[in-house]
Amino acid sequence: MAVPEDKERERVYKVVLLGNSPVGKTSFVERYVNNRFSGTNRATIAVDRTVKVLQRNGDTIKLELWDITGRDRVAQFSRVYYKGAAGCIIMFDLTDRRSFEDVQKWKLDFDSIVRNRGKNLPCLLLANKSDLGQRCATIDEINAMSKDNGFSNWTAISVKENKLVSRSMDPLVDILIAEDVGNDVEERSNNECDGLWLELKQFAVA
Repeated sequence: MAVPEDKERERVYKVVLLGNSPVGKTSFVERYVNNRFSGTNRATIAVDRTVKVLQRNGDTIKLELWDITGRDRVAQFSRVYYKGAAGCIIMFDLTDRRSFEDVQKWKLDFDSIVRNRGKNLPCLLLANKSDLGQRCATIDEINAMSKDNGFSNWTAISVKENKLVSRSMDPLVDILIAEDVGNDVEERSNNECDGLWLELKQFAVA
């Protein structure tokens, strides 16, 4: 049944966060959702799920942010959590060259598992720790990484100093709303993924 134009809609989008450990994904979610920064977040064991609620043009937007571990030993088993995603965020640490080089690996992995009608889903590239002076990659290198791997866009942020954290998400949210992919993701994610939570957690700490 069509929703009347004057009635508020609720849209739900699942967004997975990928990247090496520790580049600041968990701190990013805490800053973006609750505007807090502790600097002492524990390493994600398997997956953490957090919801950010936004209001856009009279609609309620719920972003399910799935913070997936970057630990090599567990990451290959956590791919099941990609299912139902409407988009992704891949983050690297501006002071860690390895985390930058591995961006391509994360993007290829995500694209190989989740697609929408044969097309890659929108993905945002975030360069964290811009408050630190050291740089592991030049702007030209990051531009090339973004363009060559089909990212929607990229932004340098500082989760610690809250620089561009919320604004960096705006383009991705706009694309999700425009393409309106996966609006039934909340139901699927709850029913299909939670059963693997304990198994993955036990594997991660073993």
